Amino acid sequence: KAGAGGAIRKGKAASNNDPLTQKAKRAKEKEVHDETYALEEYLTMEEELTNAQDAVNSNIRAVTNRYQHLTRTLKTKQRDCQTATSWLVIVLTVPFWMYAAIFVSLSINTYKKDLG
Repeated sequence: KAGAGGAIRKGKAASNNDPLTQKAKRAKEKEVHDETYALEEYLTMEEELTNAQDAVNSNIRAVTNRYQHLTRTLKTKQRDCQTATSWLVIVLTVPFWMYAAIFVSLSINTYKKDLG
């Protein structure tokens, strides 16, 4: 009995040192290593993609904020221009009517003098 068990154990130990078993172990280790490397590469790319997406979203927010600021500024400038135009019309129109009134008044006085 003891001899038979020993033979089995020796056979098992011998099969672990068998070149085909060792080759299969190395192939399995290489496969695990390659899969681990591929997974690390994938996780690295996924992290880079996430960082790129964050950067794009940040740029979109910055552009949106700048657009909103420029839109508000443009509306303010438009109001300022409308106000300035209104005042310019008033400033230029008032002297014209004053001169017109003076001219009409002088014309009437001259006409009265001519009559009388």
